[in-house]
Amino acid sequence: MFAKSAAGPSARLAVGLAAGLAVAAAAAGCVPGPALTAEGYHRHVEQSATALLSAVRTGTLAARLAEEGRAFGPALDTAVSGAEDDARSVADTFASRQPPTPGEDAVRDRLTGLADNAGDGLGDLRIALRRGDDATARQAAGDLADTAQSLEAVLAAEARR
Repeated sequence: MFAKSAAGPSARLAVGLAAGLAVAAAAAGCVPGPALTAEGYHRHVEQSATALLSAVRTGTLAARLAEEGRAFGPALDTAVSGAEDDARSVADTFASRQPPTPGEDAVRDRLTGLADNAGDGLGDLRIALRRGDDATARQAAGDLADTAQSLEAVLAAEARR
């Protein structure tokens, strides 16, 4: 059950580790300065997509631990809240980057939409976990899994560039 979770040290460690990785990845995605070239812009895309994927995976891990009853509610809340904050920070930073040419507008639109999905999905999961709403938590976890798959596709496309 999502609402009533108890955990041993290994589950708490897993949630803490995932949250720490999300924070580190988000910090890596917040590279200062404008992207003056298409190549530079695509580095921002890759870093931001990686940070968003880390935050989303933190959420899906927390949801799985909650469903299996392997973590305490406060630990899950901390992990999901942190991941949501990270995703929103990455989204704001990425949105402030102007594509240097019209050729990058499509990737900007795609990643901006996925960033919104990540933040919204993590917010939905956080609220559902706090309310003990198992059905909504499952739906949010499924939506986050879909977002993760789309972020992986962005990263694969960037790797092929």
